[in-house]
Amino acid sequence: MNKDLAVGQVVDTTSFASTIPQVDGLEISRDNILQTVKTMLDGREVRSVHIEGQSGAGKSILLAQFAKAHCNRTISVFARRSSWFTYDPAILLHDLAAQMFWLAEGKVPQFSEEISDVTLRGLLFKLRTYSIRIGKPLILILDGISDIPDDQSDLRRLLMEKLPFGLDYIKLLTSSSPTECRLTMGVREWLIPPFSAEESLAYFDGILSPELVRVVHKTCGGTPGFLAGIRRLVESGIAGNALLAELPNSVPEIFAIEWRFVDVSNTLLCEALGLLAHDSNKHTLLGLSDILECRHEQLRLLLSKLRFIVIPSNDDGEYPSEQSHSFHGTDCVLK
Repeated sequence: MNKDLAVGQVVDTTSFASTIPQVDGLEISRDNILQTVKTMLDGREVRSVHIEGQSGAGKSILLAQFAKAHCNRTISVFARRSSWFTYDPAILLHDLAAQMFWLAEGKVPQFSEEISDVTLRGLLFKLRTYSIRIGKPLILILDGISDIPDDQSDLRRLLMEKLPFGLDYIKLLTSSSPTECRLTMGVREWLIPPFSAEESLAYFDGILSPELVRVVHKTCGGTPGFLAGIRRLVESGIAGNALLAELPNSVPEIFAIEWRFVDVSNTLLCEALGLLAHDSNKHTLLGLSDILECRHEQLRLLLSKLRFIVIPSNDDGEYPSEQSHSFHGTDCVLK
């Protein structure tokens, strides 16, 4: 818990969430998505919303943004794998109790000992009164349960047993699955969308050209975690053209993930990717189909299914830039 609050600091529930994710550098507020999540939680029949998405999709940051945007009705638990202290139930429950006390009493808590079951129950009774007063259910935000190491499963179970599930005045917003939370009724699962092209442009904030940002965005599929890694490369001093050559080594998981969508049993597709990977010349779709002796409509259909290949809508299929060709051609190695 943050015991030493700075003078003049605006205090809310997140002030007492010591493990809430922090973003280094520029953070894109996903206001439309936050509103969508709020609308789901405000549904009469919905008791829990479970955010889904691959690693790097931005689930934790989205939940942290929601906690800050709705701090007058949220309490949060963010477990982290970084050290034992960031997933210790005693510490996480201490933070949770401090948030509950702040909502119920409007005062900075003075807890100095481990939170007992009696203290937790008393705070929950007070939160029921608070919920009635504001005319809305509260929202428990839960993140990182799957990050707790398997050899610490006892700690995970202990934490889950202490959390206030099943109360009619507290709904759940979490990155954990309904199975992990042992919930079956009133469940809503929702896949977090990637960054839009506009969000990616805003995220790079002029440090890359718009054309290059669009190429990077398409290749990363708008995945915030991958974009963050690329931004760190740019901020380290790597120029645009050098970035294109460096990406496969610096962020290889992008290409590993994309390769899963390649049908390696399709000989024509593999030959096309092999040619793009190892030939430094630019190729139009028509020229590529001539080399491979196939219909260009057939080749367009195959390549259009892959996000790391850019195919313009014009008939000749020429790449829009040398940067796009070098970026997308790199690391298309047959594995």
